[in-house]
Amino acid sequence: MARPVKGERRKVVKGSGKPLPSTIKYHLDAENPIAYVVDSKTFMKAIGTGKKMLEVGHGSNLAPSKAAHDLGAEVHGITMDLKHIAKRGITDRGMLKHMHSYVGDFMDATQEGSPVKGPFDHVLFWGSLHSTSFLSEYCLPVITEGRISALLEKGELNKAPAYFDTATGRIDPREFLKTVLRNCKTLLGGKGRITIVSPRYTGRTLSGSGEVLTNELEKFHQYIIRLKKLGAKKIHVYGLSREGAVDVYRRGIKETAKKHEGLLRKFMDASKWKIARRGQEEEAVTDMKKFLGKLGRGQYDAEHAKSLSEKLNYEYKLHMHILINEIERMEKKAKKLEGEQGTAARIDAIVAEF
Repeated sequence: MARPVKGERRKVVKGSGKPLPSTIKYHLDAENPIAYVVDSKTFMKAIGTGKKMLEVGHGSNLAPSKAAHDLGAEVHGITMDLKHIAKRGITDRGMLKHMHSYVGDFMDATQEGSPVKGPFDHVLFWGSLHSTSFLSEYCLPVITEGRISALLEKGELNKAPAYFDTATGRIDPREFLKTVLRNCKTLLGGKGRITIVSPRYTGRTLSGSGEVLTNELEKFHQYIIRLKKLGAKKIHVYGLSREGAVDVYRRGIKETAKKHEGLLRKFMDASKWKIARRGQEEEAVTDMKKFLGKLGRGQYDAEHAKSLSEKLNYEYKLHMHILINEIERMEKKAKKLEGEQGTAARIDAIVAEF
């Protein structure tokens, strides 16, 4: 395990020589409560809930708000559509009793007549502010997709908000983020915390690949810049250092090896296809058993995998290629990270104090 990076850093405005008022503190590796285990209560306890908290775009992911309630906070939430989560039986089972949940668009939360009444000590976005899908640039943010979709169905995109570009059908990320965070600060009454957590901790993601993490890192850097411009006094960054991220990939390789060992054994037991050409079956079975023994111990031998794959029939070869490609992708990313410089290789959450 990589040693945690400690201390605070003050960022300098390029060309000005003067530090911004925001202080950035990194909580990496062992100091990051959600680095390796998804536990919303542990994280909420670590960052503090405040006396009155608003979760934006909670949907059916109620673990963070329930954790905040259990820790003593008065919890409020705003979501675009309660009908969607009612289909899962959530409202029927009274699972929203721990919070005051409102249906509406957060972008209108500061307007007159809004059911959301501040001030709050804490505004939380648990995976609702962006997408980590490989199609993220085409995805509408969770907190506004209901509004845009409704206008689209009615053929009333001319009534779309300023941050939506009707020509391209996409959100203008700068205008959208500016509006969201400005609303947050208004609802805080000028004092409190804004927390943004990655959608990787909600299931709203299609991949945890290196490319996705790189794209998400850029999004978090944009949040940090915008929060500093809003006047955040301190920004806490929770994530992994380069060494910590490499450690995660190495562990991922071991877990992937063990996973495929089980899948290959099941496939061999259930398959109607022969493992190799006639006359090579016995040798292929013996070699496969040796290879599976290594996988079961979390060991991946690339040369052995490729030489074995050459002996196999198509159906087995296809499974081996999936295994090889999956592990080689993680190996390449780990090696690339080992040669890079920087403070955080992955960001899981940021907390801005005002």
